[in-house]
Amino acid sequence: NGDVELVDVTHDIEPQSIAEAELVVARLLETFPLGTTHLVVVDPGVGTNRRPIAGAWRSHYLVGPDNGTFGRILNAEDAQAVELTKRHLFRAPVSKTFHGRDIFAPVAAALAGGLTLSDVGHPLDMVHASTIGTPVRLGERVQGRFLCADRFGNLLTNIERKGLQGRIKRVGVGEREVPW
Repeated sequence: NGDVELVDVTHDIEPQSIAEAELVVARLLETFPLGTTHLVVVDPGVGTNRRPIAGAWRSHYLVGPDNGTFGRILNAEDAQAVELTKRHLFRAPVSKTFHGRDIFAPVAAALAGGLTLSDVGHPLDMVHASTIGTPVRLGERVQGRFLCADRFGNLLTNIERKGLQGRIKRVGVGEREVPW
């Protein structure tokens, strides 16, 4: 399909870091136009019985392994998900270790080319849950989880800025206060 524009977002996610992949997807998803197909393959479970999936959320398609990368997004009420079962769409033969090439990329291309979720698999009620957890409110405090450090030294957490604007008085990591 000559009308498809490919955007390679990153290869800098720490190998096997599902939490980091989930964070990147959640933070970048809404920066892409509606109708975008996203292929995300951070897959420490390749070769195991983890499900290959695709989903739709707010007219975005997401394709990849069912390992938590899409947990927050595809378990939302306005999302749909399928297990990829239409093997005729896969590259043959399917390797035990290159599902990104043999399963996910061909299905992402098919969705970008006009197929629907029902054309690529069977419906799922729920996908693997988020791996990053949810911040907890403790009175005036919000307690979150450190997820990773990016290559610039920024510490990334599961606490999102939206909803906190103007209400933050100080930020601490362990016993240390850090600039906000």
